[in-house]
Amino acid sequence: IWKENKVTNSKISETQAKNLLEGKTISIKGEKYSLSKGILKKEEEQLICPRCGKELSKTLKTYMCNCGFTLWKNNKLLGELTEKECQDLLKGESIERYDLTNKEGKKYHAKFKLEDTGKYVNVKLDSFISKK
Repeated sequence: IWKENKVTNSKISETQAKNLLEGKTISIKGEKYSLSKGILKKEEEQLICPRCGKELSKTLKTYMCNCGFTLWKNNKLLGELTEKECQDLLKGESIERYDLTNKEGKKYHAKFKLEDTGKYVNVKLDSFISKK
């Protein structure tokens, strides 16, 4: 194990290296890492389908489930959603976006939530955020 690595962009201590070699998970900058076939890998949180409760599959463009639930990472209303925004939405949390522009060209700030109709999955406006 290299003391400096490209996965975490930080140094790994001897204790951390020993723990990895013993099959343990280590924490670096709040992220969890483990060895998989001798390669340091970031452990990703398993996300649960809000519709059926089963584990979601992650692709380059979506989070999807066998029950038909699909969250597209590129959204018509907001454009490209970050991984964190997708994860927050899937956990039932709202996401905030600032300096959006409406059809009249006016700027606004708003919160958005996931809406699942049972057939379609949409990101909908939840509330406006007042400017301070």
